[in-house]
Amino acid sequence: MTLCYRTTTMCHCVTGLYYDTQEILPCVSGDYHVNKANVMLSKFSGKEIEVRALIEGQFLAKRAYTEDLGFTLSK
Repeated sequence: MTLCYRTTTMCHCVTGLYYDTQEILPCVSGDYHVNKANVMLSKFSGKEIEVRALIEGQFLAKRAYTEDLGFTLSK
């Protein structure tokens, strides 16, 4: 968790989505690294950015899944 504290929320405006095994929803597998220009990257520039992107990506995925089920989340 120490690496995560070395970065700020939405650090560098990057997103990481990690699917170690085939998912049902969404139907994907693999690791996805996206920068603020919406360009796919092979990896991020540092471990701390990778950790932050992993955590925030998981929250983003859970939110999208919940909204797809019809729930409305306040901002």
